[in-house]
Amino acid sequence: MPFHYKRKTTRASWSPDIMRHAVEVVRRGEMGVKRAAKLYSVPVSTLRDKVRSNSNEFTPKLGRNPTLGREFEADLVKYLVKMEARGFGLTRADIRRLTFQFSERNGIAHTFNKQYGHAGVYWLKGFMKRHPNLSIRKAEGLSRARAMGMNRQQVSSYFDKLEETMTKEGFLDKPTHIYNVDETGLQLVNKASDVVALKGRKSVVSINYSGKRGNGYRGRML
Repeated sequence: MPFHYKRKTTRASWSPDIMRHAVEVVRRGEMGVKRAAKLYSVPVSTLRDKVRSNSNEFTPKLGRNPTLGREFEADLVKYLVKMEARGFGLTRADIRRLTFQFSERNGIAHTFNKQYGHAGVYWLKGFMKRHPNLSIRKAEGLSRARAMGMNRQQVSSYFDKLEETMTKEGFLDKPTHIYNVDETGLQLVNKASDVVALKGRKSVVSINYSGKRGNGYRGRML
């Protein structure tokens, strides 16, 4: 059965805009904290704290800070995005193990499962919710050979040789004489896993070092 959290409190249910207006009228000296709190229906203590602070952050915050801290989570997001862009996207299990190992090595207090050595499922759900720019995507398997060929030098070399061959065979100006024969369809690469990637990415690949996909023969009939 899926877990659905039901909020059990009405605390921090005020809107940022309402709190901002209340803080502004108090700072301008138009009314006191208690009167403004009653007028705008916001907590007196919260309004007083906002007025005294120099921060202009009015978004309500409820609950504990993330186990690893916001700074580490920001670094983790950057790392996940960087690894996915290079074809080595991390799976949900990878992220949970990485988070546990980081906590252990840095002496961070946590409630993660030490027996299995990974962070919890609900921690990961909270992490993804705190970073809506991330999403779980199905990656396309990509062999190491094909990944190595996807660079400017290799692609330019391929088209130079293609032009040379077509010129030599006299088909450069005869596109109707060129037929494309696709791959045999043999799938030798392992099935790629779901990985974390930036939301909106059109293509997500996962480089596979053990598979052979990309080494197959793609014929050309000239």
